[in-house]
Amino acid sequence: MLWVAVIAGGLPSVRRTRLADIDWLGGVLLLGALAFLLLGLNHLHEGPETFEAGAPYHLGMHLVALAFLVAFVVRQLRTRRPLIKLSLLGNMRLSAGVIANGIAHSSMLATSLLIPFLIQRGRGYTPAQTQQLMLAMTMSLSALSRLAESRVGCGSSGASAPSCHSRRCSPWSRCSAPD
Repeated sequence: MLWVAVIAGGLPSVRRTRLADIDWLGGVLLLGALAFLLLGLNHLHEGPETFEAGAPYHLGMHLVALAFLVAFVVRQLRTRRPLIKLSLLGNMRLSAGVIANGIAHSSMLATSLLIPFLIQRGRGYTPAQTQQLMLAMTMSLSALSRLAESRVGCGSSGASAPSCHSRRCSPWSRCSAPD
């Protein structure tokens, strides 16, 4: 993690952010919204895991999270230096990218969260067996992705992975030789 700070500290910047420029109240409101949302998604109340037993707790937590989120949005619209410039979401391309990114990350998170439940409850595996299966799956997918990268290369040029790292490329463009 230290190397990230070292690299980021050396990057050119138009101006450095001062601590006074940070919307601390907006950060606290966003933290509150996320904290209460996560509390509402967990079973931290007494009683069985039924809708009737958990509804007051979960709905209450979600209402508090919603109140914090509304306060955060109002704060961002009214403050001189917001954490998130909500006006940028008027750009349809940016909004589409944000939504697509949210869907992609939500599905990845849901997959990593729901597959263990499916394995344990649907197949009857123990938590230890589930952990071993998930670890084997992760290692297999990691090895397969490395194998695919070495076979396909970077982009559509067919360059092998080692030579591709010295080039500028992205998954949706051809590699180009460095300047």
